[in-house]
Amino acid sequence: MILSIILSIFSVTFTLSSTTEVKPSGVLPDSTTYRYERTAITGQRGQMTKDNSTYLELNDWDGYVIRAVELQMRSNKSSGKGLLNMTVGDDVVWSIEDHDFCDDAWAGMYTTNWVPIYKKINVLVNKEPIRISISATENSLYIHSYTIYYEKAYHTATPDLPSIPSVPLEAKAYTVYFNSGCDTSPAPITQSSPNTPIILPEWQDTLSWFFIGWSESEVVDNKLYTPILQPGQNYMPTRNTKLWAVYSDVKNNVATTDYISGKYVIARYNDFTVEIGGSGLASYGKIDVDRLHLNVLEMSKVDNENYCMESSYDSTMIYQLVFNSHDSTVYITHFETGEPIGYKESCLSAIDTAWKYRVLGDNSIIFYYTYADKDYVFYFGKKDGKECAFSFHTSSLKIWSENGFWLFPIVERHITSWPLGILNAVEDIDKPIESMDAIYHFGIYELHIHNGKKSLIIR
Repeated sequence: MILSIILSIFSVTFTLSSTTEVKPSGVLPDSTTYRYERTAITGQRGQMTKDNSTYLELNDWDGYVIRAVELQMRSNKSSGKGLLNMTVGDDVVWSIEDHDFCDDAWAGMYTTNWVPIYKKINVLVNKEPIRISISATENSLYIHSYTIYYEKAYHTATPDLPSIPSVPLEAKAYTVYFNSGCDTSPAPITQSSPNTPIILPEWQDTLSWFFIGWSESEVVDNKLYTPILQPGQNYMPTRNTKLWAVYSDVKNNVATTDYISGKYVIARYNDFTVEIGGSGLASYGKIDVDRLHLNVLEMSKVDNENYCMESSYDSTMIYQLVFNSHDSTVYITHFETGEPIGYKESCLSAIDTAWKYRVLGDNSIIFYYTYADKDYVFYFGKKDGKECAFSFHTSSLKIWSENGFWLFPIVERHITSWPLGILNAVEDIDKPIESMDAIYHFGIYELHIHNGKKSLIIR
């Protein structure tokens, strides 16, 4: 009796939906259970600080062949080191020893953008659990999602017949197509050989929108469903793929030098923050007993003194600041919870108290108060061996002249894949079209030109 062999490849992606949970999408095998854990109790979603780990376990995958695994990960701007171990039962099927993220075993570069870490596996799962463990050994690593590519290994026609494993797939070179949302797009790129990454192309701004990268999903109504991929980075396609351009109406977020009331991310960049996270640090959340927790925030200088915020932020990092310029005081509130960030005696406390502030010579700012004839400042450092923000007694307040805190305004940003409008024709459709390979976009239509032949496709 001939058993059928199924050659269809399926995929399921487990994306972090919070700091402690993942959410599956795609085709999930029947009866599968999954569990995600992390050892750190602070930090942002998917972050692994030094000596901390993340852990994904899958069960009830018996009868399936795992063909490949792709992780979406990133590091800090110029640091990040760690190791990976994937097992099926007691067998190690993928291992990365303790290497820097810029090593070829990982991404081959340090980056704050999500990049694919891909591994071809080809292993048959019986009743064993599947475990993927990632640990950071220096600064931070980050995980966004886990994608498993798999297929059914066999069908059992009768109980007395042995199972037949499916036929291994031939490696293929895939093509990546690009949709810029404008009249022309970059030419498609085909892998030079199977399992070889392509380099994502640069693209241009429009009059009103700034190009910020590529996405595997179309961005409409300001909704981004997949990570933004940066031009110049390596990209490993796992099928013939279309990437969409992503544009923003805000080019960058520069720290304010006009201290007016509003919502801000409170950040600092100095030797301490670089040692801890490789860049800047920002406070997040409400007061936890007598301190605030810290997140890594990628920052870079835009001129001789001021800073630009390079990485994204979430709602836990937003604080409402109300400045009173007539007496140089400011009230600070955690925006998401509405809890005040104040002080009582020598410690931070959720009390609505006024901080004094002073703008320093480099346009950064400090917050301080006096208690029992001693000066205390809002400070990023170590308390009880943990990195945090807390109230710190200082004897050098009067001579503190630079390198304070930077406040990044919360700017409402809009993003899209259609800078000219999704249903609008492009502005220059009357220009002559040369006899060259190209793709032209007219609202919902795509005009493909190849070897002088034209094809019109409805998107």
